Amino acid sequence: MSTRRYFLFSAASLLSAGRKVMAQSPPVLLTAAAKSTYAQGETINIHLILMNIGGQSVLLSDLIDGNIKITALSRNGLAVPIRRSDIDYDEDFRFLLNQSLKLVSPGQQLAMVPWSSRNDSVLGGQALRTVQFGSQDNHLALFHSVSLPGKYALSLVYEFPVPSTTNSQLFRGATNEVTVAFSIV
Repeated sequence: MSTRRYFLFSAASLLSAGRKVMAQSPPVLLTAAAKSTYAQGETINIHLILMNIGGQSVLLSDLIDGNIKITALSRNGLAVPIRRSDIDYDEDFRFLLNQSLKLVSPGQQLAMVPWSSRNDSVLGGQALRTVQFGSQDNHLALFHSVSLPGKYALSLVYEFPVPSTTNSQLFRGATNEVTVAFSIV
């Protein structure tokens, strides 16, 4: 049985950070590591929340695959190794992404599915996986190493990759970039 943790962020706390709520404001991505320090080899857990700070309902996906893009990941200030591999889904990935869309009302939050590292034998330890959507069913899995001790800084954005020609409520574009820090000892 899986357990989802929900982090509550208020629109007031976002406003105090200098953001203005407007009818066309893009959703805000919020993130936190489940712990500030992990033991080497321990699974890294990252919590992601999308918050609709705009004045209109928007469609957002709660899936990590295809939607989360790591813009930077460093350990002690240096980029970490990345492994790339083609990935194939049993079901059509475009269909899965479209089925994952949820209508999020103004002021409401959407908790994304839990994101956890997994053991990667090629990289020699724990790695965070993201998937880049390919329009011709050529999807690419990226494995970012989080296996060695050090101080990590992970920067990422949310962007739904499948263009929709009919639904005006679908959020198009990228959210804000967020950075989460954690250590491995």
